[in-house]
Amino acid sequence: MKIKNIKNEYSLYFRLLKYTNKNLILFIICTIISGIAVFLIFSSIGILLSNIVGAINGETTQDYSLSLMYILVIFIFAILSSFSDIGFVYVEQKLQILLRNKMLKSYFKMDENISHKYSNTEVLNRVTEDVNQSTFLISYYMSGFIFQPILSGLFSVILLYMVDWRIAVLCLICTLGNFIFSRLTIKWVRKIRSNIVNGKSQTSNFMQECIEGAIEMRTFKLYKTFNNSLYNKLENISYNTKKFAFIEGLRRQISNISNDCLTIIILLSLGALLAYYKIIDFSNIMLSIPLSDQIGQMIMAVANFTSIVKQKSPHLERVFEIIDLPQELDNKINSNLQNNIKDTSQIIFDNVSFSYEEKEVLKQVSFNIKKGEKIAFVGESGSGKSTIIKILLGLYNNNYGNINVFGLEKENCSIEKWRSNFSYLPQDISLFNLTVAENISLGNGNLEDIRTVGKMANIDEFISNKPKGYNLKLQDGNVEFSGGQLQRIALARCLFKKSPIILMDEPTSALDKESEQIIKETIEQLPQDITIIVVTHRLNLTKNFDRLYVLEKGSIIESGNHNELLEKNGKYAYLWNIQDN
Repeated sequence: MKIKNIKNEYSLYFRLLKYTNKNLILFIICTIISGIAVFLIFSSIGILLSNIVGAINGETTQDYSLSLMYILVIFIFAILSSFSDIGFVYVEQKLQILLRNKMLKSYFKMDENISHKYSNTEVLNRVTEDVNQSTFLISYYMSGFIFQPILSGLFSVILLYMVDWRIAVLCLICTLGNFIFSRLTIKWVRKIRSNIVNGKSQTSNFMQECIEGAIEMRTFKLYKTFNNSLYNKLENISYNTKKFAFIEGLRRQISNISNDCLTIIILLSLGALLAYYKIIDFSNIMLSIPLSDQIGQMIMAVANFTSIVKQKSPHLERVFEIIDLPQELDNKINSNLQNNIKDTSQIIFDNVSFSYEEKEVLKQVSFNIKKGEKIAFVGESGSGKSTIIKILLGLYNNNYGNINVFGLEKENCSIEKWRSNFSYLPQDISLFNLTVAENISLGNGNLEDIRTVGKMANIDEFISNKPKGYNLKLQDGNVEFSGGQLQRIALARCLFKKSPIILMDEPTSALDKESEQIIKETIEQLPQDITIIVVTHRLNLTKNFDRLYVLEKGSIIESGNHNELLEKNGKYAYLWNIQDN
């Protein structure tokens, strides 16, 4: 996906600069100090050579006190320059923190319609590797390769111009060849770099899929096939990396030959000729030799700036693509409007329709749910059950119809206020590398309150019998708990939020019969003031619910309790009879 409204790589770079805020001043100060330090070191060599040659030829007399003062100034700036490295690290780390926060915030609030386009591994690669590569453009890397040489080169030109403008012009002419050569290689280098970045991302996704499918890999003997595919991907990355290294190496070597050899030879040859005819002093030519290196580095840095920005622009694109993700709609503008429906005792779906990528998923769905009822939506896969949950959570915005929850109209309610009414128990629960207590309360409650909801979720006795109790840490693999126990910990989290409505999407689909029965009994024993809405294909779970809605192709075709639906001998009865209940 290409970023919209981005004309070129420079736009991305200048956008990155805006994220540095006040830290940009610190970066500039550190760069200036470093640039002056580099200039002083090279100019001191030139001045020393000039004084020696001038003294030998009788052109000048040595002034040792001035040389000592110059060396002292160099020493001071060298010390300051060492401290500036800390400043570069500080600016880089601050920028990384800011970018990662913005990326994650954007990702967490993105429009649910595009969530399928980004795998977990893809997002992780962007938040880690791509951010690291992008912040090289605001760090010592950029300063050392670009801005320091430019500053040092400018100071060198100024010094040579003050001494003899003809020598300054001569140095500039000798170093222009490097700039021309660098410009010719920029587009080629950028294309190869982009291929490397995309190849690494695709390979990471592929390896993640292999790891997650390890059992299938062994069962179906897929290792050889997948290994060959992985080998080809890695070989492609290796080929592009070697190609990139060759071009960069060739460019650097030609630059070094031009700067360090040809420039010095030309300067010495022309300088000797001009000095012979007494047009210039040869001692000034000696001053120009180390400074010509800095002028050459300056010319190269101007070319390298474009090259480096283009090399890093694939990483910048991937970072800003996440930051610029379309965000879920928030009705803050309309949140102060009066609600037209005053019934605060019901959840009302009124002719709600929803389409996803031009496919109609829900067709004029209507239902009422009273506060405290236990309701289930059942039906075959693809019937639209989970879409109702996502619409209620505000992840999807319905195309048509009205939704009212206990007096709040969805279209006139901010997303934060709307979601405060809901807790959510998904099929694939997310438990964190924290203690049981922290997973339930997310750090916002005391142990007494945590144990209260633990008892309601039928997990307190089991946890309390553990050596560390609620302080037991849920680590990777969660070997201490079964799937049903982990599901009840997640249910306890829902109860701890104290939302009036709990939404459950296939909460027992991955559990065995025994665990499913425990979850079923736990749900049926929840307080009567909590409204339960479940989406499931495991009909035994919702057998004793107040009402069941049967969906087919996005429409409600039957409704009633379990016995009423069996008597109708319709779709529900068919689904019930084909299940092993």
